[in-house]
Amino acid sequence: MRSGKLVGHLKSVHPEQAEKPFEYFKRMKEERLKTKQKSLTELLKSQTSKNEQELQANYEFSFLIAKTSRPHTDGEELLKPAIEIYLRAMQNNKRANWELATLPLSNDTVRRRIDEIADDVKTQLTKFSLALDETTVRDSEALLHAYARFQHNSKFMEEMLFCESLKTTTTAQDIYNVVRKYLADNNILISNIVSTAADCAPTMMGRHKGVLKLLKDDKS
Repeated sequence: MRSGKLVGHLKSVHPEQAEKPFEYFKRMKEERLKTKQKSLTELLKSQTSKNEQELQANYEFSFLIAKTSRPHTDGEELLKPAIEIYLRAMQNNKRANWELATLPLSNDTVRRRIDEIADDVKTQLTKFSLALDETTVRDSEALLHAYARFQHNSKFMEEMLFCESLKTTTTAQDIYNVVRKYLADNNILISNIVSTAADCAPTMMGRHKGVLKLLKDDKS
């Protein structure tokens, strides 16, 4: 960075600026620093907005997996590869594929997202309708999904309430016990349930010992 070489470079490469005063170059440096700082600030803002959008998408993916009664591992084993194939086929965007690889859809993450969605719903429940769905997923694991339909800000909402494993058998009494334990653990009165729905399985709909009959007797 010898002064003689710098002067020679200025006169040979930028002759139109060779006679400019020192203040001109100082002002140019300050303006470039401001532009660089502004660009960095805008980049950080866009990155924050992007992270929020990705988090929102992650919750919606997890809710979709729960709502369709699919194994939580489907996020990484099915949903994520399918999206990656689509992106590669439609736009061949390597960066988009790399960003997709960072999307958290592991079994534990999906279960945690579902639990967080359920925790948010719990705070809004005063009067609600309950829907129950018992299903068997991979490795013969039985899951009980519960959905709540309620009114919020003058609109009817339907959200996941909980997803619990049925550890032993899947009798009406077992399912009823899971529901009652969840209500008790979260201080939700059974009288807040205005109606209950389920699939047509005898375990759910049995006239004398079905889950709906047990819940109805509990409310009376």
